[in-house]
Amino acid sequence: MIFSLISQLKGIFFINPLISICLTICLFFYGRYTPLLGFFAKQFVLSSALQNGYYFMSLLGIIVSIISASYYFKNY
Repeated sequence: MIFSLISQLKGIFFINPLISICLTICLFFYGRYTPLLGFFAKQFVLSSALQNGYYFMSLLGIIVSIISASYYFKNY
């Protein structure tokens, strides 16, 4: 099966639960949510940027993260 839209994934859990769980975990990695390693990597980079005085870049990174998380999960 080839999916071009996230809306086409509706009900995939009932067809193949393992694939849908793996896809969910991958989407959470993209969103950089707290319990996953992507969050800690982003937190380390942003805290280093703040310590070195890159306030604008840190703010930009936070804004881009919020925009990307809303893009990935807008259909949920």
